[in-house]
Amino acid sequence: MKVLHVIPSVGPVRGGTSVAALELVQALRSQNVDAEIATTNDNGDRCLDVPLHQLTDYKGTPVRFFQKHLSSVNAISEFIFSWEFSKWLWNNIDTYDLVEIHSFFSYVCTFTGLISRHKNKPYIINPHGHFLPWVISQKALKKKIYMILAEGKNLNRANAIHCSTHQEALDVKHYGIRASPFVVPYGVDLSPNLPSPKDCLQEKYGVPVTTPVILFLSRLHPKKRLDFLLNVLESLKDKTPFHLMVGGSGDQDYEHTLINQVSRLGLGDRVTFAGFVGGVAKDLLLQSADIFALPTYGENFGISTVEAMAAKVAVVTTPALQLAPEIEEAGAGIIVPGERQPWINALETLLRSPEQRRTMGQRGERLARSQYDWNVVGRQLADVYQAVLDGQGCEVKSPVL
Repeated sequence: MKVLHVIPSVGPVRGGTSVAALELVQALRSQNVDAEIATTNDNGDRCLDVPLHQLTDYKGTPVRFFQKHLSSVNAISEFIFSWEFSKWLWNNIDTYDLVEIHSFFSYVCTFTGLISRHKNKPYIINPHGHFLPWVISQKALKKKIYMILAEGKNLNRANAIHCSTHQEALDVKHYGIRASPFVVPYGVDLSPNLPSPKDCLQEKYGVPVTTPVILFLSRLHPKKRLDFLLNVLESLKDKTPFHLMVGGSGDQDYEHTLINQVSRLGLGDRVTFAGFVGGVAKDLLLQSADIFALPTYGENFGISTVEAMAAKVAVVTTPALQLAPEIEEAGAGIIVPGERQPWINALETLLRSPEQRRTMGQRGERLARSQYDWNVVGRQLADVYQAVLDGQGCEVKSPVL
């Protein structure tokens, strides 16, 4: 089976969607599926320094990059147009058995859907949270027009819709998409334990070993609500010790706004911006953290949340994270509305209770190991692909629908 995964960007600044696509392809290859990625060299307002037009190893994944169209107009740049990708896909799509398209509302995704339909190539669309109510509400009229003109047909005529949670599958159905959704989650790599992570954090960032560490690990975007979390912590600064580690990057203007907010709230000695982190640097933040906090407006899966659970970190998040029911059922964290007082109460409770944090962390690790192992995920997705190619559909992977 030869499978092409198409995504507008695997640039680090694009956050969890890029990570999920790369690791999904790696998991499929471990199951002897000949999977690879075609994408652009986009990395936000700049381009990745990568070879173009040829299959190359990118972070352990076979990826073929194409030049994105550069424009000083932000709306055009964010559409991620690539004429070179268009030519290559038209000439080569027939060499693949199946295509999985990651996301939509982007040129690369829309064009791939159109060509797949034109050439009768089986294809699956992975929404990556685009049907979340908060996401749908942003630029709603523009998205509605785009759906009518192009994306609606791509979605309705897809062989299947790949959802990472049962709630996302329900969102797809509620939106009225006719293609059948199936549920296969993303996985998480279980990193080896670092020796004395608290000591290493103190050495690198100056955070005392005895101070409870709250971790915010995500792309810096208004949807993630780091600004809200900072306001909550301002109410706790005179009540209990803590230090907030922020791992992630985003739009520079937004980053500066957050840095200025930290200063304005008097949290300068309580907050550290570590920037984008990966590899051992990310492992250090995860393994030295006591609480993982994500007050998001909407998240279909939340890879960093699962990574935190795998690292035995207690979670505090909102019901807008679609993994929230599983976290709550497992007793791996506290799920609270995205309002100031509930968040103050939840964080203060955990900051004052090391034993409760440890218990939740242990439960979270068990959940991550049992449900989100990449080997299991790879096998599940490979089975769905084969079912689609055999014309059997994919309902077997969606028992709740």
